[in-house]
Amino acid sequence: MPDIPFILGFLGLIILLIAFLMNVRRHKHNFWETYLFLNFAGSALLAYYALSLNSIPFLVLEAVWAVFSLFKLFQKMRK
Repeated sequence: MPDIPFILGFLGLIILLIAFLMNVRRHKHNFWETYLFLNFAGSALLAYYALSLNSIPFLVLEAVWAVFSLFKLFQKMRK
């Protein structure tokens, strides 16, 4: 049975792939808010997984991606 960090990391991977496919297909309905939220959620889960692996480069990448996505999401929601 896979451990919890692996399951959450895999879920984060799936969420980021969904966001990527949305970006490629350019869905119109609430596109940016959904895209940014999926990027944040996927990156946050992958950051947790990277932490469980003690992979600092992977953790930094995903943490920066999550923070930037959350920041842009808040900017979009304020408009």
